[in-house]
Amino acid sequence: MRALVATQVFDGTQMHANHAVLVEAGHVAALCPTAELPPRMAAQTLPRGWILAPGYVDLQVNGGGGVLFNDATNAAGLAAIAAAHRGLGTTAILPTLISGSRTRISAALAAVAAPPAGILGVHLEGPHLAIARRGIHPATAIRPMLEADLAQLRPPRVGHLLVTLAPETLPAGALARLVATGAVVFAGHSEADWDDMVAA
Repeated sequence: MRALVATQVFDGTQMHANHAVLVEAGHVAALCPTAELPPRMAAQTLPRGWILAPGYVDLQVNGGGGVLFNDATNAAGLAAIAAAHRGLGTTAILPTLISGSRTRISAALAAVAAPPAGILGVHLEGPHLAIARRGIHPATAIRPMLEADLAQLRPPRVGHLLVTLAPETLPAGALARLVATGAVVFAGHSEADWDDMVAA
């Protein structure tokens, strides 16, 4: 176990003056006043005036550091994006691929197979969206979900999979099958009303 000591520690709800965060096996084990640290514990003291706080988690990151995930759908692109966000306090991200071909989606899934630090998995935003609500997504990339699309998203896969789609564009039963694979599904870029959502 080791300690990170700071003049100010934010625990997510409040600030603590002159506290230490105890870290064991890469995880936060406890928070304690600096005065109560065991005398022989390895400690790293942060510079005066720094605040020790939890890192941000961002579930929709299209890019960072001048790199877009759609343009650099590979491990090097992920590393550059993660590093750019880490420098601003976001320590965990879901790189987001906007509507693309099955080939591009395969590349995104492969890129997170051995993810650099801070990459939690992948967020696929589209291509199964309502054309009228596509926003920045290219109209030529929007398409209905087919059996091949469902098969592509089945496990095994590494990390979390978040999929944003328009539920009214899916064939019957597709949403339940996708959720059953462990994917987290968000409704977005959709014209669905309440009844459509319930029916999906």
